[in-house]
Amino acid sequence: MPRPLKLAVSIFFVSFSLSVSAARPQLPPAWDGSPARFDSRTYAYMPPVRIVAQDEPGLISGCDLLLESGNGQSDLQNARICVLRSRDGRRPGLLLDFGRELQGGLRIVTGMPADKRPVRVRIRFGESVSETMCDIDGVNGASNDHAVRDFTLALPWLGTVECGDSGFRFARIDLLDDDRELHLKQVEAVFQYRDIPYVGSFRSSDERLDRIWATGAYTVHLCMQEFLWDGVKRDRLVWVGDLHPEIMTVNSVFGYNEVVPRSLDLARDTTPLPGWMNGISSYSLWWIIIHSDWYRYHGDRAYLAEQGLHPTKDNPRYGLYLSPLREEHMPSFKVDYVRNLWYDFGLGEGGSIIDLVMRLERCDFAHAVRLLRNRERVPIAAPRSLSPLSTVPALRILSDTPLRHSALLDYLRRRGIVPEVTCTYCREIRYTINGRKYFAIGFPNDAGGWELRSECFKGSASPKQITTIDNRTDTVIAFEGFMDFLSCLSTKHPDQLHIDVNSIKLGRQSSESASVSRTPFDDSCFLRQ
Repeated sequence: MPRPLKLAVSIFFVSFSLSVSAARPQLPPAWDGSPARFDSRTYAYMPPVRIVAQDEPGLISGCDLLLESGNGQSDLQNARICVLRSRDGRRPGLLLDFGRELQGGLRIVTGMPADKRPVRVRIRFGESVSETMCDIDGVNGASNDHAVRDFTLALPWLGTVECGDSGFRFARIDLLDDDRELHLKQVEAVFQYRDIPYVGSFRSSDERLDRIWATGAYTVHLCMQEFLWDGVKRDRLVWVGDLHPEIMTVNSVFGYNEVVPRSLDLARDTTPLPGWMNGISSYSLWWIIIHSDWYRYHGDRAYLAEQGLHPTKDNPRYGLYLSPLREEHMPSFKVDYVRNLWYDFGLGEGGSIIDLVMRLERCDFAHAVRLLRNRERVPIAAPRSLSPLSTVPALRILSDTPLRHSALLDYLRRRGIVPEVTCTYCREIRYTINGRKYFAIGFPNDAGGWELRSECFKGSASPKQITTIDNRTDTVIAFEGFMDFLSCLSTKHPDQLHIDVNSIKLGRQSSESASVSRTPFDDSCFLRQ
């Protein structure tokens, strides 16, 4: 019977402030619990910003009135009306521009001409003027696939109609009936979108680059409908391969949004095993990758507090906790709230939330994802006994030699450190991590361990300890790290400090055992041999 965990599997990491969600909508009492699906989107009604073109302008009057904001309501005054009249086989039409791409349709409010019969019109949507003017022919790219953009509609007398569902910027309205009048009080775009803040931003010295970023963010915003579509015109579907760049944009611009797990669940629920998602094997793999990235960005930081775990040191960027992986009295478990990563200084290990769950539960990736999704929790107790760590050292020292490698010397020069000074106190360390060979600048400590630095690596080889240098004076100079020490020496002549070089302990670390104690989040690359 396994002992209960100190820490359950759903943990931390909220990178964005979440707004308080509105109360869930409810049906009126008359429906008495009838099933219903509620839309999470907002609907806005947008008047056109300009009249791009008029077909048979002599048969049209008052078209500029359509640029005014209205109330969406017909009225008996029949005033301020745009009128289209067909005569002698000539049929007028209007091309409207709503200013920018949107997802939705049209709301048309009519007046009351003398003839009360419905009036037939042709509605055509387009993302450009040329597309809106193009007939459906399968040659020029104008099609009715996925979202019908060209259709006939009967408009009522003194009424309101909402029609269409597509991605568009332009709309064309043509009167089809002969010898009729069409009274238009309002023609508005029905803009369907999620009312969410842009919590991420981008600014640069290049105005065009800024516009590109803003356009990309807005494009993804349009695709965040009831599900996260690949596009608002076509295919208007959840394509898992398209989801990954979209979701990374959602993370950066909007933070957490429920449309992401909804879409991932839809892909799962509509793809019974052993089928591939969207019929493509790589898309099923993308589904797994997306989940990994999603949990790296999001989680529940408040869960730590719910489990009685509180940081001893906390700021907006990170917190220090007692490790859930082992017994300890001094906190050495760091949670980076910005990068959504953890690192256990005592073990020299770290990773993402999924890595931690796999470690605590001794499970595979898929099981860890299920645990996180289901929010399974266990009571707080003492940490269970974990199996001993591998006896193979994470870091093995191979040799220490005089500092000579040009890459290391160039790294010192770029940092403003005199290489000749460094060579006096440091060594060139050759080491391996999991069988891969590397090299770095090594600074010895009093216990025989090493602090290791290169352009791409910042870490240490145990045992950890301070380094003391007997200056044979009553003055003590303390430095946070050895690079600060070398920087100081580089700005002063060594004789001025009266340092006895022979007093520095340049002991050689045994190659048999040297566990790594790396600084978290800085070890993504190494200076390779």
